[in-house]
Amino acid sequence: PRDSSYTLIPSTVLSVELKPKAGYLAFSPLVHPDHRIKYQHSRYVLKQKLYQLEQQEIRSGWSCGQVQQSHFDPLDLYSGNPERMQKAIR
Repeated sequence: PRDSSYTLIPSTVLSVELKPKAGYLAFSPLVHPDHRIKYQHSRYVLKQKLYQLEQQEIRSGWSCGQVQQSHFDPLDLYSGNPERMQKAIR
């Protein structure tokens, strides 16, 4: 038997799970002074920059050229700042 007080409204639901990796800053006092940039940028951003430097050119499909660095930073997503969080998911 159907409950007449309940009406099913057709809708579309889209669910997305974000699982960013390496979204943290180094905080160890053991980080060498020459590597203190680790205190300012997430590991994700540093690894992406390293990859960009190692792979000066990429051949993908029909194009080749410079490796483009993403503007995504997991720290923006975790920041709690609505503007930074919005930037991270765009």
